[in-house]
Amino acid sequence: MKFIRLFSINLFVLIFLLIIIEVILWIFFPIYAPDPSVVKKFLQDIPGVKTEITYSRNDFGLRSLSMNGYSKTDNVIRILCLGASTTDQVTQETRDTWCALIETWLNRMYKDKNGISFQSVAFGRGGLRAIQNAQFAQVNTDNLNPDIVITLLGINDLTWNGGSDYTYQSPKAVLNKKELRASHFFKKFSQIRRRMKIAKRKYWIKIGRVVEWHSKNLPSLRERRQSAPYRATITRDPDPIDEFTESVNWIAEYFVDRGVPLILLGQPVLWNKDMTQQETEALWFSINTPEGPVRPSAEWLQNEIGKYNDVQRRIVLAHHGKQIWYKDLNAVIPKTLDYFFDDCHYTDLGSVTVAKEVLPVVIEAVEAIRSRKTLAN
Repeated sequence: MKFIRLFSINLFVLIFLLIIIEVILWIFFPIYAPDPSVVKKFLQDIPGVKTEITYSRNDFGLRSLSMNGYSKTDNVIRILCLGASTTDQVTQETRDTWCALIETWLNRMYKDKNGISFQSVAFGRGGLRAIQNAQFAQVNTDNLNPDIVITLLGINDLTWNGGSDYTYQSPKAVLNKKELRASHFFKKFSQIRRRMKIAKRKYWIKIGRVVEWHSKNLPSLRERRQSAPYRATITRDPDPIDEFTESVNWIAEYFVDRGVPLILLGQPVLWNKDMTQQETEALWFSINTPEGPVRPSAEWLQNEIGKYNDVQRRIVLAHHGKQIWYKDLNAVIPKTLDYFFDDCHYTDLGSVTVAKEVLPVVIEAVEAIRSRKTLAN
C-alpha cells in the first residue's frame, strides 16, 4: 500500500512537471513545425539516378515544391500523394519525383486559365503499409485539406506483412482505438515531443538512417535476399491481402464520403517471369512468411502483385460514379532497368514515365473540380 501511494505521488509530480515544461516551452521557446524539416545531401551510386542529390522534407513531414503552410487560397488545387518509399523517393531531388513533376506540368498547362495553380504534397516512408496510410489520412486530412488524393500502395503489404509475428489488423478497429487518438493528440501538440523528434532525426541523419536501403546498403540487401530459401509458390495464413483490401477500401470510402477525387495507382514493379539475370540480381525484396523470409519465383511475384492491383481496380468499380479512378501503372511502365533500379524504385526516367501516365487521370479529376466550381458559381 505504501509503495502504491509513493508511486502515485511520484507519477503525479512527473505529470505536473511535464505540463509545466510544456507551458514554458509553448510560451517562451515554441517550435511551430509539427514535423520539423529534413535536409540531407547524398552521394549515391545507383544506375539511372543523379549521383548527388539533396533529400528534403518540409516542416509538415512532406515532400513538396511549394507548400509552406496548411492554409491555401481558393485558386490553389492541392494534390496529396500517399504511399511509401515509391512516393517519398529518397533517391531523388524533390523536383524530380513523380508527384512534383505532376505539379510542375499542371502549372505550366493551366498557367493562363483563371489564375488556377497547383500544389502537390507527398507523404511516404519506407515500409509503410496501406493501414498506416489510412491512419495518416484520418489524422491529417482536415489540416491538409487536399482537393485530389493519389495513392500508390501494395508492395509493402505484400512483402513485409505475413511473417511469424504478423497478425491481421482490422482497419476499423485500429483507427478507432482511443490510444491511437491520444497518441496523435500528443504528437500534434507536445513541444517536448517535437524536440525529441528533432534530436532523433539529427541522429538518424548522422548515422545515415534517413535512407536505410540507399546505395551503400543495396549490395548487402541483395545478398540477404539471395541467401533466403527459394520457394516456387507461397501460401500464407492469414493472407496479408485481406488487410490490404480492407485498408484500401477504408481509404476509398473515407475520401469518397468527403467528396475528394481519389486516384488509386496499381503498384508497378520490375518483377516478371521473363527477367534477365541482370534484372534478377537487382532485386532485394524477400517475402516474409511464418517460416521466415523466402525468395519466391518470378512467376509467383508477378501473379501476386497482380492480385493486389486487382483489389484496387475492383474497389474503384465498386464506387463507380463517385469521382474515383484507377490507373494500373504495372501494365504500362516498362519492366526494365531503364525504369527501375530494384524491385520497385524508379530511376529518373521511371519517375518521369510514372508522372506522364498519371497526368491524364489527374487532369480528368481537375476538370471535374473546375466543373463543380463553375456550377456552384
